[in-house]
Amino acid sequence: MYSCLHHTGLQVVRESSNLLKCEKIFADNLAAIDENNEILLQTGVVDTTDEHPPIRTAIIHIDDKEVFLIFERSGMKNAEISEVYKGGGYKLTLTYEQGSSKYGRTIYNGKFLVEGTASVIEHEVAGRDCNL
Repeated sequence: MYSCLHHTGLQVVRESSNLLKCEKIFADNLAAIDENNEILLQTGVVDTTDEHPPIRTAIIHIDDKEVFLIFERSGMKNAEISEVYKGGGYKLTLTYEQGSSKYGRTIYNGKFLVEGTASVIEHEVAGRDCNL
């Protein structure tokens, strides 16, 4: 696993943002999520108003700031799903494959790449659907 975690300001949080209707959460591995309640990346929707549809969003924490990234596009190649989000001076590319745990829960394995003005963060992750 390649990670610039300690050199870039990317931070683990312990709960989902209260502004996000969380759909997926990602961390170093599933045990980090399930046993330690760690979250590196969360995706879902933000419901802004009754007049506009919810906005697909990803959230990361960098240098003590919650960074909202707005969904741009997605694609699929073979079994790998790719999603791109942008915002706050960052571009996030999340790629993952969907699978099932031995308990029948949907899980995700992949990586994300965060490109900012002064840094690039690449991190392998595992994830699951939110139920926080």
